[in-house]
Amino acid sequence: FSESSNYSLDGEAHKWDRKTAFDILQKAIDRFPGSSHVHNCNVLQDQIKAKQLSLELEQVNLPNAPFRALVRYQNVPKVYLKIISLTPEELQQKRDSGERLNQEGWINWYLSKTVAASWTVELPDDGDYHSHSVEIVMPELKNGFYMALMGTTPEFSINKEAVATAPVWASRFGLFQKSSQKDKHRFIIVDRDSGKPLPGITAKLWKQNYDQTKRGQKMVLFSTKKTDRNGEFTVKAGSRADRFRIDLQSNNDRLFLEDFYNNSKQYRGGNNRRYNSTHFFTDRSIYRPGQTVFFKGIVIVYTDQQPSIAKKRSSTVQLFDVNHQKVSELQLQTNEYGTFSGQFVLPSSGLNGQMHIRNENGSVYFSMEEYKQAFATNWTIL
Repeated sequence: FSESSNYSLDGEAHKWDRKTAFDILQKAIDRFPGSSHVHNCNVLQDQIKAKQLSLELEQVNLPNAPFRALVRYQNVPKVYLKIISLTPEELQQKRDSGERLNQEGWINWYLSKTVAASWTVELPDDGDYHSHSVEIVMPELKNGFYMALMGTTPEFSINKEAVATAPVWASRFGLFQKSSQKDKHRFIIVDRDSGKPLPGITAKLWKQNYDQTKRGQKMVLFSTKKTDRNGEFTVKAGSRADRFRIDLQSNNDRLFLEDFYNNSKQYRGGNNRRYNSTHFFTDRSIYRPGQTVFFKGIVIVYTDQQPSIAKKRSSTVQLFDVNHQKVSELQLQTNEYGTFSGQFVLPSSGLNGQMHIRNENGSVYFSMEEYKQAFATNWTIL
């Protein structure tokens, strides 16, 4: 049984060690039913056949378009999925209610909310008792915030079963910090698909204050901003202890991630500092060998006075493998919005693990893993 930990998806060695161990244990139980060692055999069998489940999603996906998820599972031939429609306010209110919910309590609370979609997926299962990974298609969602639930039973029971959850936003907003100057922080909002800056977007800024009555942290709105014609807004730097979250809103879209931004003042030496920085985005964070990576980048020129977008700027973008060896290269140029886009086909052989894309002044890392694809059945959009 201990040798089974050496199993790798890249080969067949040790693949059936857990199955062999399970069968040996069963033979011992059948042959010596009254033995004092039967209990130990049963415990080990329970460990081998225990169900495990996890769900990985990009935290933001384009609305009204299917997207992908990665499922890691063990001893699970079929999963049941529900997409629960929520608001950030509902989730925060539940967290602040004082209830100490365990996993089952949270699952029951999610299930009491509106279901946006439900379906089942048959997972490849050859009975080897090992952990496997599979890519599944998630349904298109309207703009909003959701919680994805995946379980091994229709009731999402955790009694000798497995349940996984993952939050997800459907939004066209893309947010990143352009610069932090001595007395202010600059942000830009872009269309997640085209990279075009978005003017007129409301940005509500929230920070944590200590609530004496509840003896805990409470989110407090302290400022509201609007993006200018370049899709930008600034935040005046505060005390070193200040941290804040950004709630982006328009008439038909919203994005309120749980990421915190540091609001401390920046102190930099020297004058007339100038440097470029490229912010990369990939369409996913995990790929299979041979798949295509679609990426975008935006190049910002930073100075002590004013950051600006680098228009019509040439850039050499390279793909590197796990061993930091160059695999491919593209010559690109930024457009009028300071962005470029391209794609790389990943190698179909070689080591799996962390690969990265980089240019002269930026990089992004992602994983390449061997996994299969599964297909949904009984897909119902509500």
